[in-house]
Amino acid sequence: MLKFAAALESGKLLPPALKEQATHFQTKGKWYGFGFAVSGDTGPEHWYGHGGGAPGMNADFRVFRSR
Repeated sequence: MLKFAAALESGKLLPPALKEQATHFQTKGKWYGFGFAVSGDTGPEHWYGHGGGAPGMNADFRVFRSR
């Protein structure tokens, strides 16, 4: 998960403009981007991620960025 977050943040997985769209509000309820849950719009309170699980396992992926 750490390598995935680093690849997202470095631009290796998505072009920077697309990553910015995907990790910011895209819904009227202001909680979801393109496949990522989002909290806060800008600044240190901004994070994006996704959680999920199945019987016997669980994950909560969140990236907290400071600008």
